[in-house]
Parts: sequence; structure tokens; C-alpha cells
Amino acid sequence: MQDPKSISFLRQCAEITIVIILSLLIVEICLRVYFSYHLVYDIEMEKYSIALKQDSPNSLIDHVSKPNTSVKLMGVWVHTNADGFRGKDCPITRTSKKRIIFLGNSFLLGWGVKEEDTFHDILEKDLSQIYPTEIINAGMVNYNTEQETYLFIEKGLKYHPDKVVVFWAANDIRPTQHKSKWWILEYSELVTLCWSFSHIIAEHVDPSQSYQSYYADLFKDQRGVAHAKEAFLLLKNICQKHNIALQVVIIPDLHNLANYAFKKEQKMFEDFFKSNGIEVLDLTPFLSNWKDPVALWVSLDDPHPNKTAHQLFARYTVDFIKKGLYDRRGQP
Repeated sequence: MQDPKSISFLRQCAEITIVIILSLLIVEICLRVYFSYHLVYDIEMEKYSIALKQDSPNSLIDHVSKPNTSVKLMGVWVHTNADGFRGKDCPITRTSKKRIIFLGNSFLLGWGVKEEDTFHDILEKDLSQIYPTEIINAGMVNYNTEQETYLFIEKGLKYHPDKVVVFWAANDIRPTQHKSKWWILEYSELVTLCWSFSHIIAEHVDPSQSYQSYYADLFKDQRGVAHAKEAFLLLKNICQKHNIALQVVIIPDLHNLANYAFKKEQKMFEDFFKSNGIEVLDLTPFLSNWKDPVALWVSLDDPHPNKTAHQLFARYTVDFIKKGLYDRRGQP
């Protein structure tokens, strides 16, 4: 026969456990209601992981966007086509139009920007005034150069483009981000919020957790640099084999444009591109006069380029991208 005191203790533990679980559920529900009306970057990224991200059978790609899906992220609708690319479906069979494929990460995807305001859409309209042109936006969230290259091999090459343009950012040298063993916790907005707060506190307490240190550590890890360069050389060889022009546009980090911290690192890659016969355009000098870079952010806690930044990207890249695509009369 059990001791009455032991039974009482176990009952109290059970009651406390139930109260804690119910309290956490109530907090989770309240947060979901709150974040349905208020945008927070980390919460929106959690929504992306659940609603739009899916595993790829190719470990070199790791993940893709779900095809034929519509989801509201960071206040704007993102619609994917049959290949999981943002935008309308593009016929595989070529027409008389010029065709370009853009490769890149969430900057290219247009995170937090309406599709019609992305530089992809703006450039397609601008270039079509010269000659009918279609641009396929293959931008994917959390992609690096290696993933972009293998995504092109798997899903982009079949479109037989005239040109491939890689919109490259410094964090494209980071290792491929594989699914965490704790991925189930992504379904909790309370857990995501706690994780976000912990990182904010860490950045204020420990300078090594800042974005400057993050980028510095990326470039110190020569494996990431080597993998990115190998991927670019592979992409170049594939494009040459299929008679496809290849260009790279360097998109700067938008934290501090006036006193840019990563000129040396970007110059290293710019020199690499030029030495390997890859045309390159660095957008950093065009944006160096922006004293308030936050004016180019999607939100105060999200340094992705906003509508204004996308307009600037389109303005400064249109002449570069149309080079070699048409003759002086605007003919293909």
C-alpha cells in the first residue's frame, strides 16, 4: 500500500504539470493571435519554414519551396509556380522572347516585398521595352552559392535561358543549413520568440555575436569560400557548355553602407570572378551615399531589401544585364 504522503506529492506534481502545460498553451494561443496582426521577422521565418519550405531529395540542395503554393509572409503574398519559383509558370519550350534566369537567396526572392515591386519584375518590364523578355526568379530563402548552382542544374537548365545572373551576397558562402533535429519546435511561436530574444540579448552582451562578427567568421572559414568558388566554376562550365551567358551582381549587406565593413571580402570575390572570365557588377558603390540604411529595410528588425531597395537594384543593374543580350537596334 502506497504511503499517503507519496500519493499527495505525486498528485501535487501532476497538478503543477497540468497548470504549466495549460499556461504555456494559453501563452502560445495569445502569441498566435498577436502575431497574426503584428509582423516580427523570426516569427515570419518560422511561418515560412512550416508553410512554404519542403525537403529536397538532393542533399546538395537540401530544401526548396513548395510548388503551386500561396502564403502570406512578412505582410505580402508569395505565390510559387510548378517549380517552386516565385511568380507565374514559364513554358519550357522557348518562344521568340529572350529568357534570363536569376539565381540567389531571399534578397532575390523578394522577402517582404510584393511581387510587382521586386527588382526581378521591374527589370522584366524594363528589358521588355527593348525586346520581349522573360525572367525566371529562382531565388530561395536560406540558399548559398552551392545550392543555387545545383538548383539551376536540377530545375533551371531545362528552360534553356540566354543568360544566368547570380545575385550574390556575402552570406552566400555559409554552409548549407540542414534541418535541425529540433525542427518540431518551429511549430511553437513561444519557442521561436524565446530563441529570438536570446539572440538579441547575446548580441548586446557579447560583441562576437554581432552581424559583423558573423560575416567575419564566414570568411575565416575557408571551406565556405572554397565551396562557393567551386560552385561558381561549375556553373560557369555548365553555362559555357550550353552557350549561356553568365553574370554576377554583388548585393551588399544593408546594415552600414556609408562605412561598409566588407569591402575587402567582396573585392576578393570580385577579383575571383574577373580572373575566371565572369562578368561582375558590385552594387555597393552605388549605395554608399545612403546615410540611413534602415530606410532600405523591410522592417526595423529585418534588413532584407524593401521596395525602395529593389527599385535601386533594378536601376543600377539594368544596363549591366542587357549587355550582350540585344544588339544596338534592340534585336535578339
